[in-house]
Amino acid sequence: MTSVRPATREDVTVLDLTPLTEGRDLSELAKELDHACWTIGFFYVANHGIPEEVLSNVFGATKRYFDIPLAERMAHKMDDRFRRGFMPQGINQHPGYAPDLKESYEVGVDLPLTHPSVVAGLPLHGPNKWPADMPWLREAAEAYFKEAWALGERLLKVFAVALGVEEGYFMPYCKTPWCRRVCSTTRR
Repeated sequence: MTSVRPATREDVTVLDLTPLTEGRDLSELAKELDHACWTIGFFYVANHGIPEEVLSNVFGATKRYFDIPLAERMAHKMDDRFRRGFMPQGINQHPGYAPDLKESYEVGVDLPLTHPSVVAGLPLHGPNKWPADMPWLREAAEAYFKEAWALGERLLKVFAVALGVEEGYFMPYCKTPWCRRVCSTTRR
């Protein structure tokens, strides 16, 4: 029996997405992805195509937001219906474990109240909640969210090739993905 140990950077495949971002043949990249998924189950990506400015802006906005006093952040506390907004430390606790140490500002695909998924009451579907006096947070988060979503769509092409189907195979199924959380921090 192998003992459990933390994975190192050498254990986890780093996929260089240059062929994907440059529109080149994906077969070798797909083989690497397939190997990573069948062995460790995780991978890092390099040359992902998200502009450095977008990353810098979202990290800067995240730091700026979590530097404001907790009392101010609590004014943006997550709503129960859509679960969007500030999530303070200790909200998530699994039985038998201590409360978590992270804080986050939860957002997702921004859906209007009239969207069929919202009307149907599907969990975690709804409008985002943004602090009115912090347009910089919304601007940075939405720019990052847009780029990360596009990266996810690009990666689906590699998954499709790895599975031996047409590059665009998954795209019809990705109209309104379920994804959340743009910024978070851990407090100790």
